[in-house]
Amino acid sequence: MDDQVEAVLMKSGEQRIRISLTRSPLSPLLVNIWARPEVEDFMRLLGTGEQQDVQTLGRYWTPHGINKQERKLYVYELSQLMGPLTVGDLLTYRLDLPGQPLTIRTENDRPFGGGGGEEVLNMSFLRCVGISGPNGVSFSVAGVFERKSIDRLGKYIELATQKFYRELLKPYKLIVGVYTMPVPIEAGTEGL
Repeated sequence: MDDQVEAVLMKSGEQRIRISLTRSPLSPLLVNIWARPEVEDFMRLLGTGEQQDVQTLGRYWTPHGINKQERKLYVYELSQLMGPLTVGDLLTYRLDLPGQPLTIRTENDRPFGGGGGEEVLNMSFLRCVGISGPNGVSFSVAGVFERKSIDRLGKYIELATQKFYRELLKPYKLIVGVYTMPVPIEAGTEGL
C-alpha cells in the first residue's frame, strides 16, 4: 500500500502546480511535479535555458520511469542567483539545490543559507524540465522517510508553493505617479 501526500496550488479553481509525495515498498519517496506552462517558462527564463543533468549536481534524486537506464532528469540552469526565500519565521526555501535532500537543517557555518537552526526546503524540483508535460516529472529521493516527516514535508511544500506563486508568478502591477499642483503666488513676491 502506498502513502501519498499532495500539495496543490489553485487559482480561481484552476490548478497551477501539483506536487505529490508517495512512499511505497518500491520507492522510499517518489516526487511527482506538474505545473502549468507559465511556471516552466519562468524557470527557464531565470537562466540561459540550458538544461543540466541532475546527476551531475547531486546524487539524491533518481529519475522514475519504466527504463531508468535511458532516462535522465534535467533541470534548467539558474544564472539568476537567488538566496533563500522566506515563507515564515522558521522556514525558507531555495531553488538552487537540485539533486540534494528536500529539507536541510542549517547551521551557522553551513552554506545553505538563512542563518542558524532554520529548516531550508529544497524546491529546486520546480526547475525540472518537462513539468508542464501531461504527466509532469517524477523522481525518487534517496533516504528514509517516516510518515510524520512526509506529512510535514507536504505542508512545507504547500506553504512554499503558495508563497512562490504569489511573490514571483502572480500578475502584479504597480503605478508610481508624481503630481504637481500650481502654487499660488502671493502679492509682492513675484520677483523672488
